[in-house]
Amino acid sequence: MLQVGSAKLSDAEARSHFAAWCISSAPLILGFDLTDPAALARAQPIVGNTRAIGVNQAWHGSAGHVLSASPQTFNASAHQGAGDGSGRHVQLPLWQVWTKPLAADRAALLLLNIGPSAADITASLSGLKIGEGIALSDVWTGKAVPHSGGSYTAKAIPAHGSVFLLAEAKKD
Repeated sequence: MLQVGSAKLSDAEARSHFAAWCISSAPLILGFDLTDPAALARAQPIVGNTRAIGVNQAWHGSAGHVLSASPQTFNASAHQGAGDGSGRHVQLPLWQVWTKPLAADRAALLLLNIGPSAADITASLSGLKIGEGIALSDVWTGKAVPHSGGSYTAKAIPAHGSVFLLAEAKKD
């Protein structure tokens, strides 16, 4: 279940968590008490974002997938269950770039910083396979995101933070 609304997640972590579920076409099942006004207030700007939900609900032949990942890794603990102390150590990339086709000329792009510190992440726009001359917009705000050439670089994405974008081939 989604942990958005949990006091244990920072705002950046909650947005990253929701974006990852949206881009992978996962069922959006809220995992908090909907009668808790504080949790609902924390979650609403995220789970109520129509652009993010639109990414989740769009289907153009496949769910999201990893487009690229950091060659550098770090050790992390993976736990199953509710804090029972059991777990194992895994190697994870510092960051990943995910994409999901939304239409022939549209895709979603998620630059996800998994690592323990801020990171610059670059995504190749040619990997989206939606055409040339791509316009980007931020999923959370709807604002245009400037970029140049065939790539986009997000600077200093905080630990466990992300940048969630919509990409559209420019019409001639």
